[in-house]
Amino acid sequence: MAQVLTAKAVDGLQAQTKRYKVSDSKVTGLFVRVEPTGRKAYYCYYRVNGKATQVKLGSTIVLSLKDAREKAIAVLSKANDGVSVTAERKREACSTPARALH
Repeated sequence: MAQVLTAKAVDGLQAQTKRYKVSDSKVTGLFVRVEPTGRKAYYCYYRVNGKATQVKLGSTIVLSLKDAREKAIAVLSKANDGVSVTAERKREACSTPARALH
């Protein structure tokens, strides 16, 4: 179900027995996923070269709806240019040097 998300609407989403999501009709691809535990997080669904994926933008506790929309727009813009944010994150994680043990 798609609706124009508001901060009040996101705060009011209640946990159910199964995970569910509510899509934003203002920014296509942005949605809030609500876990049975009550945890809520913003995600962005996108496609790159025909491959569909989603990326977690952040918890609703630490990320405002406005910031989630801005992040989603950035992800969708990169996807439009053929760049997968998920693949970028994986490359960055692999290229990060291991920290020396103290």
